[in-house]
Amino acid sequence: KAFSWTRVFEDLEQVMPAHLRVVSIHPNVSGDNNVTIKLVVGGDSQVQALDLIRKMENSQHFKQTRINREGSVNDNSADGDRVRVEIETAYTPWTQAQPVSGGMN
Repeated sequence: KAFSWTRVFEDLEQVMPAHLRVVSIHPNVSGDNNVTIKLVVGGDSQVQALDLIRKMENSQHFKQTRINREGSVNDNSADGDRVRVEIETAYTPWTQAQPVSGGMN
């Protein structure tokens, strides 16, 4: 199974609410080829992160989505985020009709 950064960001773009951004993202491909993604998102409010989780769970690519950690950001934050939320999710980059091919992007 190949891991495509391009595909991950395309799939995230489909579910990402306005005014929320990816701060960091870390994939983990297990020995049995299951992909788990930990991402930290930043934004104006926790409501946006909860909206992202709802949209991820309703997509065909993200499952078992949960919040690992959440917190407020210092008012002096250079990026303007008021909250940061760490999310973990199982990721399936393809559907049954789309076989996986290619290499690491």
